[in-house]
Amino acid sequence: MWFINRFTPLACALAVFVLLESIIKSPRLIYAAAPLILFLVFLSLWQLTGQKLRNGKLWRFLITPFIFIAGSLLVLSFLEGFYLRQFLCLIAAVLLGIFLEMIYLWLHARPKYQPHALENISAHLNLLTVFLISSGAYSLIIFINFSFWPLVLIYALLVLLLTYQLCWVENIIFPSSGPYLAAALVVTLEVFLAVSFLPTSAYIGGLIVALVYYLITGVLRNLFLGVKEKAVIKRYLLISVIVFLIIMVTAKWF
Repeated sequence: MWFINRFTPLACALAVFVLLESIIKSPRLIYAAAPLILFLVFLSLWQLTGQKLRNGKLWRFLITPFIFIAGSLLVLSFLEGFYLRQFLCLIAAVLLGIFLEMIYLWLHARPKYQPHALENISAHLNLLTVFLISSGAYSLIIFINFSFWPLVLIYALLVLLLTYQLCWVENIIFPSSGPYLAAALVVTLEVFLAVSFLPTSAYIGGLIVALVYYLITGVLRNLFLGVKEKAVIKRYLLISVIVFLIIMVTAKWF
């Protein structure tokens, strides 16, 4: 059992990378590879959390990697350029492996677990996931004229789930997390809708939404954890403003 748990993160990451590479070589394989990837993620977390379906940790841990992989597959479907697609496959597999490794350490090897490691990887992975699902959603609207409002509803649900998972891993339990969830969802959704009308690429739009999500969740996360130092809030604001200005200056308009 120990041996299986120890090598589950690495085995899953390698298998996911191989399957993503197969999609690049033969795009039609996505219909078979995508469900298989999600099943492997489910199987890995099922193994790590004790092989029980009636386990709240299993279903909560599934939120981030499931949406992350779905967003990666969606962006991969539209992304052009061989090296960019290779980079996305590599990043997706590596980050998934790191996420599973942190869960393994948290559940099975506490002496080796670094405090807040799981919270930090969840926050970073959720941020990247917001970029992926935002860029993917904009691509669906731009390239295949996907129905706007049904897509917005799906997007809102995904953002809500990601934020809920982040609250849970930070031990901000519902209903205490209610204001956090509501604020993050409303602000992110408003920015997503506003950016959808800008004359720029799907990826720039995704970056803008992800930046706002970073700001709102970062500030709220610290407030709910009792960190009310002005320096922390100023750091989030400064980073957000600088990155936003870089995006505005370098983005291609029209």
